[in-house]
Amino acid sequence: MKKRSRRYQEVKNQIPLNKHFSAQEGLDFLCSHNQEKSKNIKVSFALDWTNKKNSNLTKTISSEIAKFKKEKKPLKVDKSGNIHTLVGKSDFGLEQLTTNYQNIYNKVANLRPNGWKGQFLNLIALSTTMGPSLRVSFKL
Repeated sequence: MKKRSRRYQEVKNQIPLNKHFSAQEGLDFLCSHNQEKSKNIKVSFALDWTNKKNSNLTKTISSEIAKFKKEKKPLKVDKSGNIHTLVGKSDFGLEQLTTNYQNIYNKVANLRPNGWKGQFLNLIALSTTMGPSLRVSFKL
């Protein structure tokens, strides 16, 4: 098991187990408990790629990634189908961070193909650069 820093452990102990925060609660918690030099707040979306019939899903996402890049919003997808992107910095106001999160959430929700059956998003997590992550509920 990895050893974590004292600051990481202090913040982690303040997060209730199995709690899903609302987006605004999670952003507020991260802003108030972020003591890092790098004050980035990122969001991760875990997508469900288990249905092999929808092979066009990858093509749709790659075209959507191109759209994100044209708008100069960085979007990264790893091999497991997780999308990682930056919401903002903890120096931003809560309203601005919430607006950024809602825009990102809406864009990712629109990535869902028309023929997709079942749950598209498995998990949404907010975190600072080197801090623990918070699970966020799917409701805005």
